[in-house]
Amino acid sequence: MKPPALRIGLYGLLVLAALALRLYHLGEFKPPVFDEIFYPKFAYDYIQHKPFFDAQPPFSKYLLMLGMKAYHALPWVNEPPLGSLPFNEVNAVSYRWVSAVLGTLLVLVVARLVFVLTRNHAMALVAGTLVALDGSMIVASRFGLNNVQILFFGFLALMFLASSLTGRFPRGYFLMGCVALGIVFNIKWNGLAFWLIAVAGLLAVLLLPLLPKIVTKTNTADHVLWQGCKDLNARQRIGILSVLIAVPAIVYALLWIPDLRLNQAYGFVDMHKQIYGFHKGSVSAEAHPYCSRWYTWPLMKRPISYAFETRQVAGEGTYYRDVHSFGNPVLYWLGALAMIALIGWLGRDIRRLFLRAETDGHFFFRLSVVGGYLACWLPWMLIKRCTFFYHYQCAAVFSFIAVAYVLVHLWRLNRWTRYLCLALACMLIAAFVYWLPFQLGIELDQNSWQQRMWFRSWI
Repeated sequence: MKPPALRIGLYGLLVLAALALRLYHLGEFKPPVFDEIFYPKFAYDYIQHKPFFDAQPPFSKYLLMLGMKAYHALPWVNEPPLGSLPFNEVNAVSYRWVSAVLGTLLVLVVARLVFVLTRNHAMALVAGTLVALDGSMIVASRFGLNNVQILFFGFLALMFLASSLTGRFPRGYFLMGCVALGIVFNIKWNGLAFWLIAVAGLLAVLLLPLLPKIVTKTNTADHVLWQGCKDLNARQRIGILSVLIAVPAIVYALLWIPDLRLNQAYGFVDMHKQIYGFHKGSVSAEAHPYCSRWYTWPLMKRPISYAFETRQVAGEGTYYRDVHSFGNPVLYWLGALAMIALIGWLGRDIRRLFLRAETDGHFFFRLSVVGGYLACWLPWMLIKRCTFFYHYQCAAVFSFIAVAYVLVHLWRLNRWTRYLCLALACMLIAAFVYWLPFQLGIELDQNSWQQRMWFRSWI
């Protein structure tokens, strides 16, 4: 088998595995689960033409509404007409499938982004595998929530923008990236982190080549970036930045039009005042049993229970079915260590860049991963209201990419570091299998369930 065919086969297997995990008994837990009382419910209100107020922008509801319509348009679906039933009687698969598909495509998007920035298929495959098999990503992809929508469109935007930079600014990729940024901001305001990442990354790409005699030692994506940007004049650089700022803002505003036609209690400006006021005065930091602070997320101190059922069996005891927004603990802890390593690596890069005007070929990649991680994570330290573990998912994906980067580099060093990589891979797979019942809602006896709750804060 030729190497390209082998790579295609590996990517295909990865997608199939991700899709199977996300579709497994998708409608088994009776809705609504966790925040399904909001987003799919409001999407259903669009279908029934019932005005409502939601403290989030509208795009995620549009997507779930279209998912329900597409599901009911399938020729083999034999259910009552859409809109004729109360929301809690609607088949949950009709909107959960949207999350399952986006969660599967996210695997490919992250893998493609890593390849664009490194030109390394091994690293891309490892990063995609970590996203595909992480528990918190699986859970986010199995319910009608908007977390996976933020991840998909946010990383899709970064993938398109990175592709445009390494391809010397083809307009199609660049504009699609800008549109995706406007979409992710219209899902939730914390999607603004991706816009911050894009602007900061573009500034680095446009300004660093202006340093005199900058040298990229290896012919990688960094080399293409520098060569593609150093010949741009000042007017072109300002124009590119202006488009990156203006187009997402225009897309964001236009996406409000269908919602404001139904929900006419507030205009565009007043609606934003209402949303800001709601979040400013909403749930206090300790009002919800699963609230957690930003600094606890890298260690996965307080995951979230989405659904919990018990069953008594005479003579056998109690059985639990539990769905937790529960990441792979080994992966999260390795991710925290990998980010520390990359931050130190980047510090060395910056020193070398300004003292010697040279990079080793992966400077922009390390800058992107560290910058993306911090942009997604650190702003949450400013939020005083209740925050949740799932708010870390954007940063977590960057930490998974960091793990992939470190593992691939360790594999290349020597025989002993290869043994270390194999040991870490075995630990990651064992942890994935061990805690998979928490992601798929597989029934466990009471003793097995308690054994998996290593810390009281996980319960």
